[in-house]
Amino acid sequence: MKNVCIVIVIVILFHAISCKESSLDEVEPNDSLSTATEIELNARVKGFIGTRNDRDYYRIDIIEPAVIDIVLSPVKGVNHSLKIWHRKGGRGILIKEIDDLRKSSPERMCNLYCEKGIYFISVQHGVRDIPKPNRETPYFITIQSREPSENEEREVNDRSELSNPITFHTKVYGYYSPAYNRLSEDRETPLREEDWFSLDIDLDRSNRIIIDIEVSGVPGVNAMLCLYDGERELISESDTNGINEGESLKGIGIADPGRYYIVVTSRNFNSNNDVPYELAITRREYEPTLEMEPNDASEKANVITENYIRGSIVTPDDVDYFLYRVQGDYTLHRIEVEPPPQVNIAVTVYNAHRKMLFEVDNGSSDQKEVLPDAIIGEDFYVKISTADRSFDKQNMYLLSITSQHFIEGFEREPNDSKKNATRITIPTIFGYTSRRGDVDYYALSYERRTRCTFTVTGIAGGELSVSVTDPLGYIVKTISVVGKQRKLFSEMIDEKGFIIVESVTENYDEPYQITIERQQ
Repeated sequence: MKNVCIVIVIVILFHAISCKESSLDEVEPNDSLSTATEIELNARVKGFIGTRNDRDYYRIDIIEPAVIDIVLSPVKGVNHSLKIWHRKGGRGILIKEIDDLRKSSPERMCNLYCEKGIYFISVQHGVRDIPKPNRETPYFITIQSREPSENEEREVNDRSELSNPITFHTKVYGYYSPAYNRLSEDRETPLREEDWFSLDIDLDRSNRIIIDIEVSGVPGVNAMLCLYDGERELISESDTNGINEGESLKGIGIADPGRYYIVVTSRNFNSNNDVPYELAITRREYEPTLEMEPNDASEKANVITENYIRGSIVTPDDVDYFLYRVQGDYTLHRIEVEPPPQVNIAVTVYNAHRKMLFEVDNGSSDQKEVLPDAIIGEDFYVKISTADRSFDKQNMYLLSITSQHFIEGFEREPNDSKKNATRITIPTIFGYTSRRGDVDYYALSYERRTRCTFTVTGIAGGELSVSVTDPLGYIVKTISVVGKQRKLFSEMIDEKGFIIVESVTENYDEPYQITIERQQ
């Protein structure tokens, strides 16, 4: 029994000695880079925040490139922070400051890339709480290292000058770590931690390419994805989805060679030190029948060259502009948009001077928008947007425009008021129910009081309310025409008057017809 007790005592003493030897304490004074306590990778260091102005410095000599994960344990009642320094040119350069959480909380930087050289880590009070010393409870710094991977980001890469080069058709992994960039000098996005990647595109200026960028979702993070040109001007950004979800920029058109920047960041200073994001960039050849982003303004409008083009509404605020060039005297145009499922499309048409001509929104998803008889004699813009913030990143809409010579006798939109009424010059006129609740005015004018017989032919599946007015526009007779009914009625026109056609149920594909016969 005595021998057993001796063995137990020896084991306990050996364990205590081993623990003591594996634990490293700070060596005071270590309040400057020159007096820093030397430590090694994969070490665990113990120290104290003993005064309000206490700073503890530690030195690490990196023999070969490594990625290090630094964890600072919590101390009750203390808000502490980490700073990381890199010695260059004989002096320490501050490259990272980690102060994400409040007092009694840990701090972490999970993927700092270190090249061969000398680095310093300092522990001091953070800026988010009043400094409060604690001489009784120690902090612990744990430093783990691993070999760098070729397909992961290399921190520090939080601005364009430090961007990581990437190439097409490769995947890069990175971390939302830390939550804040406390060294940021950007006034527009202060404190925002960003990961910058640079993409060099070698391109013949006579060609174009389309690029797609995707970043995967990470638990607890609301991701943002941005694309900048070589002058750091924003080309496009994606901030559509919520926490845990990824973001994408698809169909981005590139016409100029040079350097471009991709930025991955979080919307609300979220961080995740355990799960990386995956960034993928692909390229494809330009197709004239596919939308090319960015085209969110008339100055960036895609030119329609094949009489049709496909596009996507990828965010609730997405707006797509297209330019249609009118050929010769083809001035009567049918503009039609077939939407993707569950998206309520709105269509707006502008002339070459950006003046709005038509606006079509039939008020429901899955229903095409049609402007069947737009008379425009010059180039015009078509704007596609969402009427109720619905969107679909996967499915595309189809915008098609067909043009023909103007046919005398067709209504001239807009003609939804007496002021804009289409003048009747021949006996038979044609018109369309161009949108939900469409109203069409036609002006009658005779040299004397005349009795007229009106023959109205309706449209399949539609319903019309047709009225005749006196010279002042007051209605004197109204009839209802359902489907393809053909109805006749007579009315005295006191030199002037109006025909008003109101759509009750629309048919955007077929015209109604009104024939006017004057009785002698």
